[in-house]
Amino acid sequence: MRAATKTGMSTGTPDAIARTVTESRAILDEDARVEGRVKFYDVVKGYGYVIADSGPEYFFNTNCFRGEPPAKGDRVTFHPDQGPKGLIAKRLLVTAGA
Repeated sequence: MRAATKTGMSTGTPDAIARTVTESRAILDEDARVEGRVKFYDVVKGYGYVIADSGPEYFFNTNCFRGEPPAKGDRVTFHPDQGPKGLIAKRLLVTAGA
C-alpha cells in the first residue's frame, strides 16, 4: 500500500515511509545524528547534498560545517533539520574520506 501526498501522488513503499517517519522523529531530537554520504558539493557555489543511509537527501551549505569542505563520496554524520524548502543537514562532520 502506498501513502498519498496532498496532491494525491504516491510517495513510496511502506519501508520508505517508515524510514521517513524515523528521520522526522530524529529531526525533533537535537542530539540525534544521522550518517550518510556526500552526493555533491560545489566549493564555488558553496552548497551540496548528502544522502542519508536511511534514504532521504539533505541540503547543506558552507555554514553547515567547519574545517575542510567535504568531497563527493565522503562519509559524514550530521544533525537533520527541516528548512523552509526541505530537509537540511546541520553540523556536518566528515567521518571518512571517499
